[in-house]
This record gives sequence, structure tokens and C-alpha cells, in this order.
Amino acid sequence: MRRRIVVGSKAEADLATAFDWYQERRPGLGRELLAEVEECLQRIEANPFAYAEVHNRYRCALLARFPFKVFYAVEADYVSVVAILHAAQHPQRWRARMQPTHDE
Repeated sequence: MRRRIVVGSKAEADLATAFDWYQERRPGLGRELLAEVEECLQRIEANPFAYAEVHNRYRCALLARFPFKVFYAVEADYVSVVAILHAAQHPQRWRARMQPTHDE
């Protein structure tokens, strides 16, 4: 069963911040980041269990070109993306998103 992807508001904010940072470095680079995130989300949607669990039921997919991780949980009928963070972020930052009361 193919599950739809639901990107939470905090993950959207993560991506917007990263987009702005890369666009400031080189026009168009932010769009390249967005395209790579979209490709990653498509891979997750096609096979959500392909990526390792990193904390409780949450999984992590790495982008190929940019140093970012996509953190998500597989629900019954959708995939909930809770964070899209730079790989160098302290683990506590993404783990905080993976509490039962987080905003998805």
C-alpha cells in the first residue's frame, strides 16, 4: 500500500530556512535542495520501511547531495514527516520532535 506523505509545519519551516540559506549562497541552489527533498519524499512514499529506525518508531532518510536528514514516522495510511534538518544538528533537536505531543 502506498502511503501519502504529510509534511508537518515544523518540517516545512526547516525546509524554508534551508532554502533561504542556500538561495543566499547561490541563486537557484535552494531550488536544487527542494528538488532533492522532493525526490527523497518520493522514495519514502514508494518504500517507507526502506530506511532505518533511529528513535522509537521514527525513521531517517538522508539526502544524496545536501547534508540533510528527513525524519518521519509510518502511520497506518500516511507517512508523517516531522523534521528536515542539517545532518550536523545535535540529536536532541530532532528527538524533541518525536514526542507524542508534537505538532505533525
